[in-house]
Amino acid sequence: MDELLKVQGQSLEALEEQIKTQLVIEEIIGKNIIISEEEVEDYFEQNKDSFGEDASFEELKGDLENQLRQEKISANFQSWLGELKQKAKIYYFLKF
Repeated sequence: MDELLKVQGQSLEALEEQIKTQLVIEEIIGKNIIISEEEVEDYFEQNKDSFGEDASFEELKGDLENQLRQEKISANFQSWLGELKQKAKIYYFLKF
């Protein structure tokens, strides 16, 4: 693992901090996200070809729900970040 981190120019401490930050963001932004059974079923039907012929809904249900949750968290985060950027007053003292 250390070798992989070194190749990416990242330390274990930085990775741990990144994971902690991600979990906090998921907790804050994801707490009100609800994934309905219908959403999961629709996602399964729309992407059936990518799961293989033998894949069953029941086998993939948990993974699909997690995928949809992550997508919603990401969308909510992007929206939240955009709002923050609009409200922020950032002054640049250096010219780039």
